[in-house]
Amino acid sequence: MAQLTDPRIMSVREADTGAPWLVNGHRLSTDRLDEVLAVAATTAAVLGWDSPPGPEQLGDHRAAADLLRRTWREATAVVRGAEPGRLDQLITLLSEIKAAEERVRDELLERQRSAARVVRDALSVLREVDTVTQLSRRAPLAATTMGFDRAVLSRIEQSVWLPETAYVAKDPEWAEQILRAGREQPRTLDGSLLETQIVRRNRALVVNDLAGRANLHRALVDTSLTRSYVAAPIVGWGRVIGFVHADCYHRRRNPDAMDRDLLWMFCEGLGTLITRATALEELARLRAELRRLADGGYRAGADPVCLGAPGAGSAENGPLDALDDLGSADPELALTRRELDVLRLMSGGRTNAQIARRLVIAEGTVKSHVKHILRKLDAANRAEAVSRWLRSGGAGGARPGYPPSWDGPTYGVSQASNGR
Repeated sequence: MAQLTDPRIMSVREADTGAPWLVNGHRLSTDRLDEVLAVAATTAAVLGWDSPPGPEQLGDHRAAADLLRRTWREATAVVRGAEPGRLDQLITLLSEIKAAEERVRDELLERQRSAARVVRDALSVLREVDTVTQLSRRAPLAATTMGFDRAVLSRIEQSVWLPETAYVAKDPEWAEQILRAGREQPRTLDGSLLETQIVRRNRALVVNDLAGRANLHRALVDTSLTRSYVAAPIVGWGRVIGFVHADCYHRRRNPDAMDRDLLWMFCEGLGTLITRATALEELARLRAELRRLADGGYRAGADPVCLGAPGAGSAENGPLDALDDLGSADPELALTRRELDVLRLMSGGRTNAQIARRLVIAEGTVKSHVKHILRKLDAANRAEAVSRWLRSGGAGGARPGYPPSWDGPTYGVSQASNGR
């Protein structure tokens, strides 16, 4: 059953004025906020402030810590020379400031200590999933259990950023709109987008101050109405194959470095789960092929079954010999994953400069890959290398263990997640 949009969430979205979010990082607990407000009120009375700060100015740990440091500086500045009656007030105030400061710090440290548990709990709901399709559907919802309200999972295919699945708390229609905006205006990670850094450096980002920035995916930013977000890479087969974006729209807070690191740890685990699921799916396919061979699929006159190498599973070989032959005559097996990427683009007639832009790498790196390809394929030039690869069936299918899409693995879904 499809999840319905909460009418209250719709009204919040429609009433959004675009005002900046004032809270940075996680909000103070109610107890800590009340304590800091009480200290601020006492300080205002003792030191003669015109008006103490309100709760809207003390929403997060950093703001509370800044205020307490300020009150400590101003109180200690007037201790010397204070009259006995006022001195007692100041000493009591300083004690209250120090106690509140310690409790605010302890609350923040507890959040840091719980980071590993939070990520482990988020990934636990995905560990029993054994298909890449289900992983991609459920991952955005799992990411939001770490303190986010929304998450978008994207894949990278030929350096193009392609949003795949999304989750928006209590608003699946908005998730669909965000995905549609990203799909209708796909962007190439060619250096003009900030997210290119995720691919090049394999690092997570915190992105703030989004208004008017040309190096962002404006269609996604404008449709989501976000003020700030975090993004982290999904790594599989030794390279970035996608990423997850998340924000805290309903909480009206800006994610901080700790949110970035939580999402980064989550994506590291997600990448492992994706490669595991891909391997399981490939093993299941091979098992089905072997079962068909054992049941007579290789009898004389039958079409040979290709398991990754020419002639594998033919009448001349037994069904178990097919595994031994798997890739034995395949030049692709001598090439690294990145060299295969370069070779595929070479077969399309692309120059080194075009390949570098497509793969988001330096042109000198492409030249090095081409040199290795020629040596491994014993080819005198690019045309001969491509010819040998095509004759081996290189363009006809994916290398065993590596599905054909994603520029690596394929998620295979294109729908907003509703948590199911």
